[in-house]
Amino acid sequence: LEGMWDLEFIRENGFEIALETELEDRVLDAALYKTPPECVIGITKFPDPKKYEDCKVVHLVNPFGFKSLRAQKPKEFIRPAKWIRDASERLIKEKMGTQSIPITVHQRHHNWGHADQHGSKFLCRGILKNIHNTPPGADYRNGVRKWGQPESVQKRMLDNTQLSCAMNYEELQTVAAYWKKDIPKHFFLASDREEPDRYQDMLKHGAVTIEEADYAHMPEIKEVLQKHHSFAFDCTEKYCANLKKIKQLTGVYLDMWGMVSGEFFFGGYYSTMSDTVCFWRGWNKMNASNICFLPLRLQKKWVRLGKDIDDQ
Repeated sequence: LEGMWDLEFIRENGFEIALETELEDRVLDAALYKTPPECVIGITKFPDPKKYEDCKVVHLVNPFGFKSLRAQKPKEFIRPAKWIRDASERLIKEKMGTQSIPITVHQRHHNWGHADQHGSKFLCRGILKNIHNTPPGADYRNGVRKWGQPESVQKRMLDNTQLSCAMNYEELQTVAAYWKKDIPKHFFLASDREEPDRYQDMLKHGAVTIEEADYAHMPEIKEVLQKHHSFAFDCTEKYCANLKKIKQLTGVYLDMWGMVSGEFFFGGYYSTMSDTVCFWRGWNKMNASNICFLPLRLQKKWVRLGKDIDDQ
């Protein structure tokens, strides 16, 4: 959806962009559907460019699937359009009554589980997705082992990381204390609001949120919709967004940029949105978070007992 992304920022950082709406059908068809198998890169280790020298087109199925520093770096340059970024920071600062945003929090619940069947209604804490013994937690467990601390210290790191999933306010305080941070009178919260009691608990303790009424009137929303419809897509073949969808995406990106803008970001374990916020925040702010690139930071021994985290 053009108008919602800062394409110039991507270009300024050395990336060439070909918009789907500007490509001839034959080019798009060749790239997506007629690329020879030897010229398609799936989810694997970072590819060797020499293997693809004879390819006219290389189709990278999912460029965000690679976990190496080299592959992830470009994500820093993908960010929302300026009107979204400016609105997000302005709304949050006005509601907080401050010129800065010290703490931002992501509350993601994953509440599709059943306590009797999965051990918790929150899947990220139950037997299917927990950090201690399931595949989603493998990177964290490997990072903790390479951290080289005693087992009790390793376990405490994993416990506090898992606690960041589906946090209520008391759990946020626990995680914040572990990371040697104080929760201020007001902080920014982006929540899926799937658990009303946990969401209201955050609001009761000073959380500031962005509501649809704060942005629904913005003229840029209709401008994005008009631009989208100007391409005259056949909506039976291509996805066509409506006004409701544009408003929904605007709310999501306002929340995400709010989390990016915080001095310290408390993200959630097993959350792709928290991961994306980490990429947007960039490598220079990786240590100003409980979750951003944590397996790497543990492996590199960048997390220091007593300085970055509580050693008790």
